[in-house]
Amino acid sequence: MGTWGPEILSDDLAADVHSDFLARYDAGETVAAITRALHRTYAEPRSDLDEGPVFWLALAQAQWECGALDPAVLAEVEDIVASGRGLDRWHEAGPAHLRPRERALEAFLARIRIPAEAPRSRQGRRLRDAVYAAGDCLSLRLDDGAFGAAVVLAARRSKEGDNLIGVLRYHAPSAPEPGVFERRDWLHLTHHLWKGNASLYWIAAHDHGLYAESLQVVGSTALREEDPSDTGSYALWDSLFTDVEEQFAWEAMHDRPSP
Repeated sequence: MGTWGPEILSDDLAADVHSDFLARYDAGETVAAITRALHRTYAEPRSDLDEGPVFWLALAQAQWECGALDPAVLAEVEDIVASGRGLDRWHEAGPAHLRPRERALEAFLARIRIPAEAPRSRQGRRLRDAVYAAGDCLSLRLDDGAFGAAVVLAARRSKEGDNLIGVLRYHAPSAPEPGVFERRDWLHLTHHLWKGNASLYWIAAHDHGLYAESLQVVGSTALREEDPSDTGSYALWDSLFTDVEEQFAWEAMHDRPSP
């Protein structure tokens, strides 16, 4: 998964776990039920040597914010900090990256050992429409002057107004034609710490206006049974653009395509 800083939630997996927890909490689920659900949803990364600790840290953050930190989860965090579990990739990145991560972990553990003074309350459930309709074909105008492409795979009326968007493997000087969307050649991320993950996200409506001029509906496609229908990943609109730019820049630099 992508990591962009030493802080606990500066990681795609951590942000996803944290966001999923709070969304379920706001929907009225109990902390125990949410925790069980997240254990199932994130079973694979939870068992990974690098990503497992990230899962527990994010879970602890969310529980602590809600005033319901499970002693067993706290014990897991204490063991992670004491043993250095999950720090292998930080060691590989060098002392300039390792030490800030260690400090962030130590500060985090010290903070959650003390109950939150003002636990987070459940937020209201006012619903909002998604920006795009399922099946919309999007042309992305990238900062490097090229174009990308994405398919809107779902739209749900929710507190945030969410669209499920899959980015296609397209980076060209002209806007995508209909055939680009019909081929369903999904973009998989292999640059830096990514491990072939699909560029597939739920994206909320709230900051769409910042990117509206760079996103254009150029057609519609009939959704297929084999199309992705869900993901545990949530992102902002800028991820659609940066995923294409960074993946193709990485491939050009390393002279290798993604799978």
